[in-house]
Amino acid sequence: MKSLFTLLLSFALTIAFSQMTSVTKRTDFTVSIDENTVVKDKNGQRVPYAFVMKMMATGQYTIDLVKDTHGNAIECKLREVKKDDVGKRETYMRTPGTENLPKPLIGEALPNFELGTLDSKLITSDDVKGKVTVLFFWYGNCKTCINEIPLLNELSNKYASTSDVVFLAPTTDYRDSVSQFISTHPFNYTVCPHATALTDALKVEIYPTHIVVGRDGRIINSYSGGLPGVDDLIKREIDAALKKSLSMVGN
Repeated sequence: MKSLFTLLLSFALTIAFSQMTSVTKRTDFTVSIDENTVVKDKNGQRVPYAFVMKMMATGQYTIDLVKDTHGNAIECKLREVKKDDVGKRETYMRTPGTENLPKPLIGEALPNFELGTLDSKLITSDDVKGKVTVLFFWYGNCKTCINEIPLLNELSNKYASTSDVVFLAPTTDYRDSVSQFISTHPFNYTVCPHATALTDALKVEIYPTHIVVGRDGRIINSYSGGLPGVDDLIKREIDAALKKSLSMVGN
């Protein structure tokens, strides 16, 4: 009788432990991909890297690792995000060689700054207090930066009627070269030449880099390296920040 009780108790504990581990099992992981990564769709067809980045930028798709019988990753699978996805799933579309470079941390306060503009004005931290601030770090010989400027012009035009959003374009290039660049590449952002101090303070080393700062002066998110659809990503961040700000004011 005693042995039967012991057996039943052991069985019950085994079930309880298995249930507990199934609930607490960690499922968060990180997948890093580049243009050499083999990514396939649900039909087993390889998906071009640029298309993968575009789909990932919508926030509606994720990546699964496909492993062989030995547990080695052999390829990735692109699929739609499901409601029952558990844990934190992150996929980094990276520029080769830049994965270990520092990037601005979400939640950190934007450092105090003073930026001179092309029209000899001064913009400081005090000028953007209580506003959503979008920063675009670039330089004149950056082809990806140049390609993004038309999209950023369209983005800034969407908020032309409000003073609650500020678009700044700091660059480490000097005033003369920036003036020459802008003469052939019109840019709606407020361009700030020789912004080395702010660039260094935020440890920006990947170009282009976009940083979105909320009304509380803290970094909401940053995007680097040339991501298709980055204008849509920034717009979503801006709209969410404006709504959050309004709701906080309402309370």
